[in-house]
Amino acid sequence: MVLEIADSEEAKKVSHTIFDIKNEQQVFIEISELRWPYRGATASDWQQERLQRLIKVLRHTLCIPLLLSVYHCLSEKEFIEIIDILERFAFRYITIVGGHAEKISTIYYDHAKLIRQAPQEYKISTLRNELKAVQQKYAPDETFESLLIQKLSYQDNSSKKIIIRHFLTTLEDHVEWYSNGANGKPKPNEISIFDLSKVTIEHIYPHNASSASRIEEIELLKNDIGNLSFWPGRNNNSAGNKSFTEKKSLYEHSNVTLNRELVKFIDWDKQNFQQRRNKLLKMAKKIFTV
Repeated sequence: MVLEIADSEEAKKVSHTIFDIKNEQQVFIEISELRWPYRGATASDWQQERLQRLIKVLRHTLCIPLLLSVYHCLSEKEFIEIIDILERFAFRYITIVGGHAEKISTIYYDHAKLIRQAPQEYKISTLRNELKAVQQKYAPDETFESLLIQKLSYQDNSSKKIIIRHFLTTLEDHVEWYSNGANGKPKPNEISIFDLSKVTIEHIYPHNASSASRIEEIELLKNDIGNLSFWPGRNNNSAGNKSFTEKKSLYEHSNVTLNRELVKFIDWDKQNFQQRRNKLLKMAKKIFTV
């Protein structure tokens, strides 16, 4: 009789273990396939889309085991917050600076373990502080800024263009927060969700300028991030290779703030290009940080 009870308890443990493994596998599949894993989600559409940005656009799959621990042991609110931290950090440290994964893989593993061992005691601020230390050592502002200019130079290949789209649309999401003083943690406007497959990159000084509108000092800078903006859909790129003067009315009526801000410039010369580039870089240093 004692053996039968023991066998029964052991069978229950095995059953629970199998159930947990199946559940873990299902959540892994959902995250890997960019589906928000929560049923009856409280996250906004914008917040849910950041999972796709993190895994698909930035290709930061290294963090999936950590996200699994967060999903199983913490709240959806904490899941959202950790995705936000990882997305900003991954863009800066991995995508732009090219930091080595081994420097953060241990951090991710340790935190995944901590969360499962003592979820009630876990503090996200500990993860933030450890990643911030890595950022300050290996991806400080000066390094990040210089490599942004290099890595975000326009090239006609899909992998480069999607990163530029991610960068510009993320800046657009934070324009209001930045304009209001950029105080505290970056706070995005979550109203607009930009489908990166439909976003088109806009060259303010034309990518293929006509001989009549060619400006040599800008021609050399036309692919620089300071000369780039975006249209949110394929049907909004009627600006084409028109001159800056011809495009100003399109910018004025754009629903993209980064475009509307261009109207303040009387013309598009090297000085105004430099002014805009400096602003984008300052925004980036404030937004892409843990």
